[in-house]
Amino acid sequence: MIEKNLGIIRKIVWSYIHNNPGLEFDDLFAEACLACLEADSSYNPSKGKKTTFIHHVITNRINSLISRESTREMKEMEAEILWARNEPWTPEQQLIAQENWQRFLERLSPESQAVCSLVLDESDIYLPTDKPKQCRGIIMRELRNRGWGWRAIWDSFRELKQAASI
Repeated sequence: MIEKNLGIIRKIVWSYIHNNPGLEFDDLFAEACLACLEADSSYNPSKGKKTTFIHHVITNRINSLISRESTREMKEMEAEILWARNEPWTPEQQLIAQENWQRFLERLSPESQAVCSLVLDESDIYLPTDKPKQCRGIIMRELRNRGWGWRAIWDSFRELKQAASI
């Protein structure tokens, strides 16, 4: 089953690697192969082509994997933030937090990384948590002033929302 579909498996995995910096090819490829093997018995020829079925199965599996990883990383970061409010950080904990933050940023496009930098560099301006829509408007105006197009702004917001979804 896998040998017959290596081309489509590789194509799907490479598309995710290309669009999501920071993801590992080997991890996604292994997950895609498992999805392909598990789905073989549930294929129904009367419902469409096998390659279409395999494409959907693999895509759904990889999306689930990315979502689980993002959720796990966000929960780790939230736990660290809550803990940090009550306790002083040890050097080891600071290093772990920095590594987690780096992993999160590596998965983002350069545009979304720029939005993160903008917001975090001046968090008192951009992050009054009681008015998130107002914050978003302020960020959008600043990005427009810096020459960003509407599409780039909204694509970055969508990417950040997806990456931070819990």
